[in-house]
Amino acid sequence: MFNIKNSQRLITSIAAMCVGMMSYAAELRESVCYVRESNNASLNYENLANALQNKSYIAASKKVREYTGGDSFGSGFVIKDEKGKLVVVTNKHVVHDAKYVDLTFEVNGAEVKYARCPVVYVSKNLDIALVNFPSGDVNVPALKINKNKVKDGSDVWTAGYPALGDKPSWQLGKGVMSNNSVKDEFFGDIDSVAVYQHTAQVDPGSSGGPLLVKEKSGDYTVVGINTWKASFRENTNFSIPIKYYNNVSVNEMSVASTSKDNIGDVEKIAKQFLDDVKKNDADLSSYVATETLLGMDEGILSVMLDKASETRRIQLRTKSPIPVMKSIVGDFAFDGVKNMADVEYSSTVKDGENYKTTYVCKGKEIGVVWKENMDGYKIVSSSSSSAENVEKIQKSKESKVIYSQEWNRYLELSFSKGLEDHFGQKADLTFMIMAGKYFLFGPRVELGHTEKHLFADPDFYTTDIIEKDDTTYMIEKSSFLGVEFSIGYQCPFKLTPSNKAFLTPYVIGDFGGVLTQDFNFEGSLHAGARLGYSPNKKKSVFVGAEYVVKKVTELEFNTGDDDGCKFGTRKYVAICVGFGF
Repeated sequence: MFNIKNSQRLITSIAAMCVGMMSYAAELRESVCYVRESNNASLNYENLANALQNKSYIAASKKVREYTGGDSFGSGFVIKDEKGKLVVVTNKHVVHDAKYVDLTFEVNGAEVKYARCPVVYVSKNLDIALVNFPSGDVNVPALKINKNKVKDGSDVWTAGYPALGDKPSWQLGKGVMSNNSVKDEFFGDIDSVAVYQHTAQVDPGSSGGPLLVKEKSGDYTVVGINTWKASFRENTNFSIPIKYYNNVSVNEMSVASTSKDNIGDVEKIAKQFLDDVKKNDADLSSYVATETLLGMDEGILSVMLDKASETRRIQLRTKSPIPVMKSIVGDFAFDGVKNMADVEYSSTVKDGENYKTTYVCKGKEIGVVWKENMDGYKIVSSSSSSAENVEKIQKSKESKVIYSQEWNRYLELSFSKGLEDHFGQKADLTFMIMAGKYFLFGPRVELGHTEKHLFADPDFYTTDIIEKDDTTYMIEKSSFLGVEFSIGYQCPFKLTPSNKAFLTPYVIGDFGGVLTQDFNFEGSLHAGARLGYSPNKKKSVFVGAEYVVKKVTELEFNTGDDDGCKFGTRKYVAICVGFGF
């Protein structure tokens, strides 16, 4: 029999439980935040933005000018350290090499932001980082830590702010512990590091959030730090057990305070750096600190952009420019090396507070200087990027007279006049394609007429007679249409420092056929020069002059003694106009 009073008590109990669960969830939100790199106004973005703009990377330049430090974000959570101080735990790959991050919490439906919180610790061996609040006067509830090993099959929860669109969005997910001891080199030292594998949701943006278990009291306690999601398997997510937070941070901080020489660490990074460079256009951004890139002179950045590979140039137009530029800085460390296979690691020595690595390429030494950062050692400078070497490159570039054009084809119209009256006139329309800067090829169409001088019998011909020495000639006009294939060589020289005006000497050879009254084979040699102007490297207009020697074979001959054309070799001067694109 249904009892109304008992039903009322049951409903009241369920409502109380729901309120309690909601309060736990609310408290959990107050302890979990999303983490984004702070706007670092102290860094100079102008040099990089200007260098990119001057090299026509307009979109990339705009992105740099708009850069506020945080293109990406992750999650973090609050705990109390050994001294009872509030600290935020997150992943190393969330903070990257940032010195300051912004922490945003959700409290009673409103966002509470703590700006420019210092990153105080980044683990060298594990994907763990610690962040302090900007001041000690902060009242944020801390989560409790549970260092006990979670049993397989236990319920676990993940909390964090994965992306919804391009914005962080709160997510509390539930799953089970599927393997409480996963060992793999990917996660760290296989002999000492074992991570949790579970099925609770971990999505982009969840990194750095807590892995939780629920106590009988209903409170959530932290058992791990969410870090990885397997892309090749479903419901396969990994978290670093929270016990490593204490062990690693204390041990590494202790080592850092007593160690005087970390050459072994630098050697390992320096060798890996060389291996990555040899892979051609590999991502090298992790080897270069953002501050190193943004501290460079605009002239140095311009030189690096000039020497960047085609792949890097494409990446600058399609990807985030800061990481790509850091990769370009890494590439430039080996500027001038034609074959990276010839480069070998030599040694690493301590140089004051920094470390200098020496590589060798065919007896030539290449130096790279490393400085300890919060997330490892980063490149500070290299022998290639030294002021002396860059100045040498810039001077070499300024004195170089070869014009660096980027247009690779042109259309040209030329008008020719024979050097002797009987050679006639012609007009040529030429389309040429440049194979690189120096070699060119393409079709040529010519229209015009010639005036051939034939031996004449003065008793037969009564008009248009020319007598020269002991020979009598007659003028015979002949129109023609010719088609030739051209191949040649040019050498463009710049006339102004801006590269806008240029002079290009060239030699071009033609071979093809010409149709007059009969079909004839012909060959030509053109030697000349163009004077041009380029509003930009991809377009130009020019005028030119050339000397042409043309050889035409006659397939039919008149009968009679000494009859036949004696003027198969013709010489012309030509004036041309054209457009490069």
